[in-house]
Amino acid sequence: MDRIEYLNNEAIISEDGAYVSSLTLGGITAIQSSVDGYKTHGGISLLIPYADIVYGAKYSFEGIDYLLPKNATYENDFKNSIHGLTNDLRWNVKKKMDGYLKMACIVKNPGYPSKLEASVTYKLKHNSFNIEISLKNLGERSCPVMVGLHPYFKSDGNWKIICDEPLVSLKGITDKEVQSDLLHIDPFESYEISNNNRRTFDDCFFGGGTIHIITNNTTIELRRDNLHFFSVYNGPFAPKNSFSIVPMSAAPNSFNNKFGLKSLKPKESFNCRLSIKLLNQLP
Repeated sequence: MDRIEYLNNEAIISEDGAYVSSLTLGGITAIQSSVDGYKTHGGISLLIPYADIVYGAKYSFEGIDYLLPKNATYENDFKNSIHGLTNDLRWNVKKKMDGYLKMACIVKNPGYPSKLEASVTYKLKHNSFNIEISLKNLGERSCPVMVGLHPYFKSDGNWKIICDEPLVSLKGITDKEVQSDLLHIDPFESYEISNNNRRTFDDCFFGGGTIHIITNNTTIELRRDNLHFFSVYNGPFAPKNSFSIVPMSAAPNSFNNKFGLKSLKPKESFNCRLSIKLLNQLP
């Protein structure tokens, strides 16, 4: 485990998956840790080179069919591939200093067209945590890229998400029982997503701009660069009194539906960024 600190802020990060198991901002616990030991059930996981799901654990890219590991058996899903290929990889520490940690790994898998270098930089500033991800195609073939981050936020059961730009709802795209290559796109009637009625979410959205999360008498701000999609999840694998907002660079199953998918040419890079900032704590 690596610990980085800055003023009254602290992050604990594992070299196994570059996984953030704990985050404190302004002395407040900002992230709900996993209670069952699975990285995508708490903390902050990096989802590389695909987030959410690839239906049937298969896809076609540039005329070649690929098979991915059916790696969701711990969620009783024996059909699909979820949350990428880096969660179980060892990431190497490249640089560490006060409030700063840079890590990297190489992604190479028979179900993926090329060799990918992934690096992440974690930075703590005044009441904020910045995550910068860079991917570079080291191989000789182009490869599909979709990046996601999976933070869980603590809640007393009531929470509200307020966006400063319009939202588009991608209905049905997270239904794991359907091979959904066609998207059902609907403008969202509000800039606000609320759980006051204790609804269970597993929903995906496009847009929204800056996101403000209001829960537990705090306001947390999420700013995203090149992460124009996000999912909201508080289903059976979320720890009690928590929910996840999953910023993504493309839609779920984009390896098949291609919606938002980036094709990375040899030697080409892709960069994205997420900022998590504690704005205030109400009395």
